[in-house]
Amino acid sequence: MQKQTHQAIDKAAENKYWQNQFRNESYYEAGRQYEDYEPAYRAAIEGYGRYRDDHPQFDQAEPSLRADYERLDQSARLGWDKARNAAKAAWHRLEQAMPGDADRDGR
Repeated sequence: MQKQTHQAIDKAAENKYWQNQFRNESYYEAGRQYEDYEPAYRAAIEGYGRYRDDHPQFDQAEPSLRADYERLDQSARLGWDKARNAAKAAWHRLEQAMPGDADRDGR
């Protein structure tokens, strides 16, 4: 089976989006800064490019994303239980931006 070719992810644009958006998300905790959530966003953005072909759904990719997050967030600002929702939001944003619905979840 041949893998699909995907659009490149503009990591700088995604980073800027989340810097402006994170306080509007349902998982946001008052007093938190962007830097608290940034490793989760980065794990999802980078992970989407690596894992989406073999694991098109967030839940399938989550173990790998969690490992990436824990490697990226050495300061442990947020445990995965809180960072998970930020990573999931970033994953779904990318999923919606890409053509098609590979995981058939309507996004």
